[in-house]
Amino acid sequence: MVAVPRVTPEQAEEIALRYYGMSASAERLAAEHDDAFRLTTRAGQSRLLKISVADGAAEPVSFQTAILLHLADTAPHLPVQRVTAALDGAPEVRVPGGEGPARLVKMTSWLDGELLGRAAVSAALWTFIWLAMK
Repeated sequence: MVAVPRVTPEQAEEIALRYYGMSASAERLAAEHDDAFRLTTRAGQSRLLKISVADGAAEPVSFQTAILLHLADTAPHLPVQRVTAALDGAPEVRVPGGEGPARLVKMTSWLDGELLGRAAVSAALWTFIWLAMK
């Protein structure tokens, strides 16, 4: 397995501006495989920018993006991230990888909150999860 160079916050900012028209500062987030960044504009608006290694598949969008698009159409009431279209209207963009493989990029809305893994488990939380899955 070949090591893939990490995307820097500066590169993430450039990708956000070039492909999404968003001028923002990028903060790296912990991620196991992908490069993920919280983008924040001067006005305080946040978005999530996720940059993955493109696997070469000819699918129109990745599985994760397809799920988010499906939820936006069928369950708009659910509090999940929403895909932000690129300047050309695409839900994802493929960008050259420079010294590494091509990258698949998607931008989504940002949801403030506490990670479920860090939350105190309560009856109210389980009820919310159960209702959200209906």
